[in-house]
Amino acid sequence: MRSTSAIAKLLPGSGRICGRCHARVRDMIRRHDIMAAVAGIFLLSGCQQRQATDDEPKSPATAVAVPAPEPPLVESKLDRGALLAAVAQVASDTALGKSDVDSQRPLDGRQFEVRLRFGCTGDDQHAAARGWTFDEKRRKLILNVEPDITAQSPLVKALGSQAFEAVEGFLIWRPWVLAAGCPAAPAIDPAAPPGARASHDAALPKEVERPPIAAQQIAIAQFYTETDARTHRRGKRGYTATKVLAEGMPPSTIGYDLVLSGRLRHLPDGRAITCINRLAGAPPDCVVSAELDSVTIEHPVTREKLADWVGA
Repeated sequence: MRSTSAIAKLLPGSGRICGRCHARVRDMIRRHDIMAAVAGIFLLSGCQQRQATDDEPKSPATAVAVPAPEPPLVESKLDRGALLAAVAQVASDTALGKSDVDSQRPLDGRQFEVRLRFGCTGDDQHAAARGWTFDEKRRKLILNVEPDITAQSPLVKALGSQAFEAVEGFLIWRPWVLAAGCPAAPAIDPAAPPGARASHDAALPKEVERPPIAAQQIAIAQFYTETDARTHRRGKRGYTATKVLAEGMPPSTIGYDLVLSGRLRHLPDGRAITCINRLAGAPPDCVVSAELDSVTIEHPVTREKLADWVGA
């Protein structure tokens, strides 16, 4: 059996927690209570291990990854193509006699930004309504746009405009074109000699010939009732602006963009787009009801704002 001095060497170092037990074991050794002392040593060893474990720095709790909330979906503005696509759907429903009040509900309040190109080569017949002139000597570009939809327009009268005090808006020229732009030149120049024109027409297969169909009219307009504010009504005032161009800078050769921005607003029947059947076999005419926030004239390439009317 080991001596008391040898057993004492087996004692682990003292600790804060097991200090009293450590002293008792030493007292057992001094009293030669060897078996009890050996048992105490094993107990002290376990105590020291637990103490070391307790004293170790605790690792921070693993953070539970919380997914960040998804940002709210922001509806994109309807551009020319998207708006005309919506009009085409309503025109189709109207032509087929379908009710579309429910399907149009998502359109109410939708934001839009629609570009209407004007001042293209060959638009001389529209120059009085939308056009531009350039004084080369003074370098002055004069832009002029007149609203061509009023409460007296046949298209508006067909809607039953008696409920409205005033209507102001614009026809969408070339509604079959989904992006603002000038039309490409025809394959045969209209100014070519009659013989060349006749030869071209004679070369066309007979199935290409179609009876003439009246052009579809699509307009975007704001409808005012007696209770609507009159602050932003244009009345007979057009949109005219003058811009002095820098020396050497020519006016645009592809016209300018009239940009209409705002929100669609339903009419009393609950629809923001109303179409009317005129003739059997002809596309319906349509009016888009809107609340205009701004009317802008921009350069079609640089998007430079040449004139801006807020709260139009």
